[in-house]
Amino acid sequence: MTISQAHVGKTQPGRLEDAISLAREGAKLVGRHGGQVRFLTPAFAGEATGTTVFSVEYTDEAELGRAMQEMSTDPELQEFTTRVMGPNAPTVMISDSLVADIPTGYKSNGGHGALIESHLSRPLPGSMEAALALCAKVCRFVEGNGAVNARTFQILAGGAMTGLWGISWEVGDWVKYAQLATAWVKDPLGVEIQTQSMSSDNPSVYVSGGIYQDIPL
Repeated sequence: MTISQAHVGKTQPGRLEDAISLAREGAKLVGRHGGQVRFLTPAFAGEATGTTVFSVEYTDEAELGRAMQEMSTDPELQEFTTRVMGPNAPTVMISDSLVADIPTGYKSNGGHGALIESHLSRPLPGSMEAALALCAKVCRFVEGNGAVNARTFQILAGGAMTGLWGISWEVGDWVKYAQLATAWVKDPLGVEIQTQSMSSDNPSVYVSGGIYQDIPL
């Protein structure tokens, strides 16, 4: 089961380039212990505007545990962490969390895109099967309309957000994003999914969503 660390920070005014440079340095230090590093900034994300997300994805819990143990004794990484948390850092850390993929029965075609759309919700008690089915339907729909890497996940350790479910997918550019957005309102399945999501039969309560840009490191 894929599991990820998500480190969210608020970028200081005028210091985005410094934050990207620091992320590049961090990616090299973290990457030598395994895991796939990505750095995201929000394009449209409401109150999350101005933040950054430094994520590290591992293939399973065993790889995460091994990497965490190695990093805890890596002096270069410890020095880097001290600078990241220091008063002159370009980003103020807001939160750290663990996120794990949830199997829904739908197998994604994988891949990555320049834009990531993500939505969070809280499943209602007793609605897990219905929530899984809806997530699988969404993943199938978006990948059928040009998206890649559609996945369902749960926040395992994230403070007040612990227990929330998320669903995300990626597209190559804004043109492909617009094509998918059109499908949501013109394709009968897209309309059906949205209708279900806004009905009293919706198995979860919507919390938040956003569109993020992948910054190459």
